Amino acid sequence: MDECKPLVRGLFVPHTRTGNPLVDSVAEHQATKGDVYWKYFHFTVFTAPAGMIMCLTRRTDARIFVAAYFLVAGYFSAKMVRLVLLLGPAGGLLRTSTQTTQTTIHRPTESALLYEHSP
Repeated sequence: MDECKPLVRGLFVPHTRTGNPLVDSVAEHQATKGDVYWKYFHFTVFTAPAGMIMCLTRRTDARIFVAAYFLVAGYFSAKMVRLVLLLGPAGGLLRTSTQTTQTTIHRPTESALLYEHSP
């Protein structure tokens, strides 16, 4: 258990190194650069924050969980490139909620469709 303490501490304190030069030199353990998010998530970079706002405006337990998961995964993915994988499911859920909300807002009602086609 003592071997894990420097690794976990390195996630929260930016200047802390593990003390092991082999681990410190591995590229996967470095902080994430901004272009990585665009490279892996592309359009989700724009739609996921909008989905988080939508989840927080229409609160249910499930939506609050997804928003909290997105925030926590975003924090840890910024600390280490390897942890960007944690952000994928949360970003996908939030992007889907954005698209679902947009289609339900812009979908015409049945009465409007019937009114247009009536003689």
